[in-house]
Amino acid sequence: MTYTHLFFDLDETLYPTNSGLWQLITERISGYMIERMHLEPAIVPDLRVRLFKTYGTTFGGLRREYDIDDHDFLDYVHDLPLTDHLQADPTLRQMLQNYPQEKWVFTNADAGHAQRIMNVLGIDDCFEGIIDILDIDPHSKPKPQAYHTALNKAGVDDPIRCVFMDDRHPNLDTARELGFFTIQVGAHPQGEVQHPRIPVITDLPKILSQQQK
Repeated sequence: MTYTHLFFDLDETLYPTNSGLWQLITERISGYMIERMHLEPAIVPDLRVRLFKTYGTTFGGLRREYDIDDHDFLDYVHDLPLTDHLQADPTLRQMLQNYPQEKWVFTNADAGHAQRIMNVLGIDDCFEGIIDILDIDPHSKPKPQAYHTALNKAGVDDPIRCVFMDDRHPNLDTARELGFFTIQVGAHPQGEVQHPRIPVITDLPKILSQQQK
């Protein structure tokens, strides 16, 4: 199979899961709920999990159930010291440049957060564009409508020639059902459906080269 488009998740996919950055993001989400929304700290952990499972993102749940301000939430949660956790990754940059396919970041975060991470990693010029949470509004991964919007923005009619990479199995499961070739990025398998897996994104050639023979 010759693939024409590569779709990459952002957080814990384009950078290692052990960076500590995602843990910081989850702490910022809880902080927003306590400091900006004035919710009782004791209810925040369970509420955050429920909203995430129901809506695909805590952000989506807070929008629908609490009518929060989109940009206030995103700016607060992504106000992060990225260089304390990430650094330029020449190996990743070279790997991306080796693929002639159109490459897109497809994320449940916002474009500003994605752009800052790409800048720190030194890969900002390796992608055709970013498809973010506001582009796919009112949906988010793993809702099928989010993927259809992403395909439309990338100018793709049929996902059969597209590769989708993510760390979360629900996102991968939907992509596979729609016809994408899926790859899980992370050290451990998840869920009932097993996707081809690589520990880190720079191992992508180990799978993709075999698929394109």
